Amino acid sequence: MLELEKESMPYKVCTNIRTFAHKDWLDRYEKVLASGLVPNEYLDHKDYKMFTTPPHVYGQSFFHNPEEILNNESTVIKFLILGLDPIQKDRLRSQLELIEEIYVASSSPFNLEVTHINGNKGNGLKAMARFFNIPIENTVAIGDEINDIPMFQAAGLAIAMGNAEEEVKKHSDITTLSNDENGVAYAFEKYILND
Repeated sequence: MLELEKESMPYKVCTNIRTFAHKDWLDRYEKVLASGLVPNEYLDHKDYKMFTTPPHVYGQSFFHNPEEILNNESTVIKFLILGLDPIQKDRLRSQLELIEEIYVASSSPFNLEVTHINGNKGNGLKAMARFFNIPIENTVAIGDEINDIPMFQAAGLAIAMGNAEEEVKKHSDITTLSNDENGVAYAFEKYILND
């Protein structure tokens, strides 16, 4: 938390009850936007609006001090950090990755997601397979972002979306069509329902 506060980046804390945003989220967002350090391609990215919509629009509460959340009998699930300055984001990521008890991932070029070390999609898939008594080799994972790689590594069949980054495709068994081409439906029809 200390590293995150030093960087003054906009962030949210997701709990088992709701999502909370830092009280200075909007000021921090506007400051980095005005800095001129945000790459133009971020502004056109498909997820830009979702990640930069002010928290109150989503009905998210604001907190002044992180202890407010922890003292609320809730469990922290994830920190969502908006990293629009690539150098700042990489610097924070490097610092966070030194902490052994956490897992740092991204679901876009300009965000960081921080969870417990076991809080990744791969472990989620394994837990679901155990719960439903499905052999892990009979599972299928479909994804398009870096945070899907642990899930791909666990799945019996890993399917990357056609619009996925090359790094994601490298970890998949096959690639389907893009989101805009109904790639999930195509993958179900071609690779799952036909077997």
